[in-house]
This record gives sequence, C-alpha cells and structure tokens, in this order.
Amino acid sequence: GGGITAISWNIAAINSNPFEYWLTHPDEDYAKLMASVEKFILEPAEQDVRVGDVFTDEMWSELKALMEKEGWPGVAETESMWKDDLSQRRIVSGFMKDKTIGDKRLASMPDRVTNAIGTMDGSVAYRPTVISNYAGEMRSLAAWWDAWCGFMFKTPLQVEVKGKVLSTAPCGLLGKIRHSKYPAISEAEEAISIPLQTLSMAVFDSILLHLVSLASPDGKWQALKQEIVNTLLLQKDARVVDVLERSYADADCVFLQEATARFADYAESRLADRYFLVRPAQMSANNQNSLLLLRNSLFDKNSVSELTSHAMSSLESQPVAAGDLLLIAVSASSTQGTPDT
Repeated sequence: GGGITAISWNIAAINSNPFEYWLTHPDEDYAKLMASVEKFILEPAEQDVRVGDVFTDEMWSELKALMEKEGWPGVAETESMWKDDLSQRRIVSGFMKDKTIGDKRLASMPDRVTNAIGTMDGSVAYRPTVISNYAGEMRSLAAWWDAWCGFMFKTPLQVEVKGKVLSTAPCGLLGKIRHSKYPAISEAEEAISIPLQTLSMAVFDSILLHLVSLASPDGKWQALKQEIVNTLLLQKDARVVDVLERSYADADCVFLQEATARFADYAESRLADRYFLVRPAQMSANNQNSLLLLRNSLFDKNSVSELTSHAMSSLESQPVAAGDLLLIAVSASSTQGTPDT
C-alpha cells in the first residue's frame, strides 16, 4: 500500500459566463444565436464598425465624469487613448481580436473582479453584461449603460477584502494591472491602469451587447441566457463540490486553483467531515486563490505550517501575486504510519 491520491483542478474554468462554452440546448434558437455571433466574429465584413459607433463619445463623457469623481489618476491620459486610439478601432478586428488587449488583461482583469461579487450577506452582485449572471433588462444599449454605470459606481456593497470588511462600489475593488506580472502592459499603462481597464471593460461589454442584439433583435438571447444561468451557474459552488464528492471521493489531497474566497468558505463547511481546508494567509486581491483540501484521517490539521511567504520572498522578479501560491508543510495523522508530507 502506501502513497496518497491527489488531484488538481483550476475551477475558474467553470466561470460565470453563460456563453463561455457551446452547449447542447433544446431550443434551436440557441444554436442560431451562437452560430450568428461566431460568424460575426469570423467574418464581420461591413459590420466591423468603429468602436466609437457602439460605445459613443457621450458614453465616454459620462464614464469620464464618474472616474474623475472617484479621484482616479490617469483619466486625462485615458481620454487621450480613447480619442486617438480606442474609439477609432474596429469593434472586431481592432478590439475583440486584438491579442495585446488580452495580454495586458485590460478587459479580463476587471471582468474577473466585478463579474460576480460575493457580499457579506451571502448574496452575489452581478455586473450588467452579456457574460455574467445579471438578470436585468438589457434590450437597449441605453438601458444597459444606465445599469452598468449604476452598478460600477453607485452601488455600495459590503465585501471582504484581505480579511477586512469594506463598504465600496464595485469600482473600488479594481486594482492596478502590474507590469511585473503582465509584462505586455507598459509601466506608463500600469500607472493609469484603473481608468484604462474600466474603459476597456465598458467597451468590451458594449460590443458584446451589440453583437447579441444584432444576432437576436427580438431579445430572445436574454431568455436563453437566463435559462442557462438558472440551470448551470447559480449553483456553481455546489456543483463543484458535488463533483469532488461523487467523482473524486478517493482523493486524499485536492489542489484547487483560481478559487474565490466565497468558494473556500463553502467548501470548508460542506466538506468538513472529509477534509480540512488550507488557504493562503494573504488571499488574492483579485479573488483567485490556490487552496488545498487534505483528508482528515491522513493529515494532522494542527501540524500545518505555511511556507508561502518564504517562497514568495524568493520570487520577487516573477509574476506571482498573493493567492497564486500556497506552500505548506504538514505531518501525517498520528494514527497513520506514513512519513511527513
């Protein structure tokens, strides 16, 4: 005998985007919607209009005023980038397919932070966007934009960040995108990365809404989205734990990556009879944490010693942030004859 069974799972792959994967859906309108959006992305032709034709200068002016009210540095520089560059790009070829925007995390990072925000009362707040669980009305760009601005800048939420409870609008959760971790972003862009990523996400969300509105002008896409959300996504944390319980019940060590703090609390409670959970002493500001579940019968919970800080101190030049790494020493349970792990 001897040995232990371990599994590793990046659970962020099961995200909150109802259109992340092509599903088998009983309504033929779903396949038509997905095929239409795919064709648009692959062959936009004359529909590849300017970004400024979708996310307008009027919308930028509103966003600018909200960002200035927050006192963010770099709004003027962001405005120059909007006028001279972003607004002139084509929505598909110049923005959605621009690899550098992805490499710089200008849309993906703020989406990760604000797509689904767990609050202290146990509820989840969703950003108004095609790719979240948001259930509000988005039949028109104007209605969506009002909801988007209201959510990002005017909706106070009680959230836990790095062990402290804060009352903040979602915009207050955004942090700088560091050149040290994402080399594609310049140091100058890092300095203005909070307003720049906010603008980039607003443009991204507006283009997504534009695409699905063209593909589904009667608004059927919203009903399809809500069906997917209700069926697959609202119980995401529970479904992940279901898989661990049913399909990987023999695992002694479960290594989890890009897990939210909310999931950590849920898994720790629900799996307490089988595992104890170890989380980083310093959790991720972007809510993407490495976690470890260890079988109660094999490992001594009281022997856990976290070594993450020692490892992090030797990785100063590497793109590793708090929560990315979890390193521990743990002893076998006194009832086991196996050596220390």
